[in-house]
This record gives sequence, C-alpha cells and structure tokens, in this order.
Amino acid sequence: MGRGGIYRGLWFGAVFLLYAAGPVLATGDGPVDPAWDSHHVEGVIPAPAAAVCDTLRALETFPEWFPGIVHWQVLSDASVDPLLAGVRVYGRQLGPGFLADRDYVVLYRMRRGPGGCRLQADAMAASEPARPDDVVRIEAMRTLWTVAADGEQARVEYRVEIPPRLV
Repeated sequence: MGRGGIYRGLWFGAVFLLYAAGPVLATGDGPVDPAWDSHHVEGVIPAPAAAVCDTLRALETFPEWFPGIVHWQVLSDASVDPLLAGVRVYGRQLGPGFLADRDYVVLYRMRRGPGGCRLQADAMAASEPARPDDVVRIEAMRTLWTVAADGEQARVEYRVEIPPRLV
C-alpha cells in the first residue's frame, strides 16, 4: 500500500473520532490521567506497521491527510527527530459545524519498538504564535496514535484525552 492509502486509513479514523463519534468512551488502557475524559477509535490499515509509523513520524505531512488542518507549522528545529526529543508544532483546524476554529501548540514525542510505535501530542499554553481573534486556543489536550503490527497490516488506535473542565 502506498502513502495515499495510509493517509486515507489515518484520515478516516481521525474524522470519525473528531466529527462523528462524539463521546465514545474508551476501553483498554484508559487515559494517562484517570480524571480526564478519553475518546478513541481503532481499526486496521492494510499496510505494514513500520510504514504507518513512518507516516506519523513525518510531522510535516499531517496537513496532507489530517482532517480540517488549515495551518500547520513545525516550530522546533526541523532537524529534531520526534524519536529523540519533543517537536513543537502549531496547528489550526476548522471547527466542526458552527463552532469556531481551534488552534494549539503541541509537543509531539514518538517511541518506536519492535512491531509498532506510539506518537503522543500534548497541548500546552503558548504565547507564540499569537492566538488569532477568531479561534479558540486549546491548551490542555493529549492525543495518542498507537500502531501495532497485526500480521502484514497495522492495527491503529487514535485516542484524544481532554481534561474534564473542557468537556
């Protein structure tokens, strides 16, 4: 499967969770912080887990496949590898329905192991770049992509964790 197929697989999972699923309560490991609300979707992408992990590792490609991104900027040194250190990214996404767009600065960190990977993004309070007047800045949220080999394909979970004050 080429990169386009991997993009479609990741995109459908993210769209389902962000726009269609609403409050789908997670099962499995649960949120990192039990006080936070956790929502997730999972599925299988017919591509090797290593190829899906490589796609997630290429943070600069997110606007090519992640739903609703209207602005994306890697703020950290482009040579920084998310496997070695955190990478700061600014993103702006279309708000669902009639809600305002949202923007955020997140710190991405990636871990790889035999047969898979985990990409975690933690939103943070940030004064730069400045928040545009027409968006809601997200300062507390965590997303997790977990990829595991399942034979010749990849089992992928996308989880969003939100503190209770934002729900």
